[in-house]
Amino acid sequence: VLLLAYKSLNGSGPTYISDLLRQYEPSRSLRSAGTGLLVVPKVITKHGEAAFSFCAPHIWNKLPEDLRQETKLTTFKAKLKTPCLPWLLTKF
Repeated sequence: VLLLAYKSLNGSGPTYISDLLRQYEPSRSLRSAGTGLLVVPKVITKHGEAAFSFCAPHIWNKLPEDLRQETKLTTFKAKLKTPCLPWLLTKF
C-alpha cells in the first residue's frame, strides 16, 4: 500500500490511484504545511476503512516526515524496511 502511494504521489503510479490521494493543505499557515501529509477521508463503515482511499493516507501519515519526503524510490524502500516497519504495523 505504501509503495503504491509513494509511486502515485511521485508521478510514477497509475493516475486512477493518484486521483484517490490528496495532499493536505491547511487553510492557514501551520507547522504541518509542507510535511507531505495526505487528507484522510471520513468513513462510516468498516468496509470504508478497508478502501485504499482511506487506508493509504491513514498509514502514510504515520510515517516519519523524512520518509514521506524521500525522493528516490530505492531509498524509500530501504528506509521502509528498517525499524519503521514493525512500529508501523503495531500502530495500525
